[in-house]
Amino acid sequence: STNVRRFFMYDPAVPRGPRPFGIMRIAEKLETILRETGDRERMIETHLLEWTKVSPEVLARQKADAARWARRLGWAHTIPREYKGMQGFVSDLARYAAITVPTRILLGENSHDGLQTSARLLAETIAGSDLIVFEGAAHYGFNTAPGTFVAELVSFFEQEDKHG
Repeated sequence: STNVRRFFMYDPAVPRGPRPFGIMRIAEKLETILRETGDRERMIETHLLEWTKVSPEVLARQKADAARWARRLGWAHTIPREYKGMQGFVSDLARYAAITVPTRILLGENSHDGLQTSARLLAETIAGSDLIVFEGAAHYGFNTAPGTFVAELVSFFEQEDKHG
């Protein structure tokens, strides 16, 4: 679109086929928790600890933000459906190859392998894009190191003021 002058992505997911088996195992576990106990908190904890691999310390910080945690509990039941829904989705790389604006891909150094692969694939697919590794961060780096995340984002968009 001509309305987009710069494009920034953080830990982009680009499904290229069925998701890793582990995600379906976790989907089944979450469905069992919901069906047998209805414990949405346990569902979110399981999702974060077992799939996104946040540390117990990060989980505790997230739970301490009562408003955010309440929102998460509200959509806990959707997670297994999302996991399953993505099984058949395959991204069309031609759509990404058509991006011609300056593009930055920020990748959490400790994000899971699927995100590592996706980010590197996009960096190869989008001409002129750059890939920056967010050191020490995983998929929720914007929560664990918000200052660094915002600085990277602002720095990228400030380049437009200087160059275009």
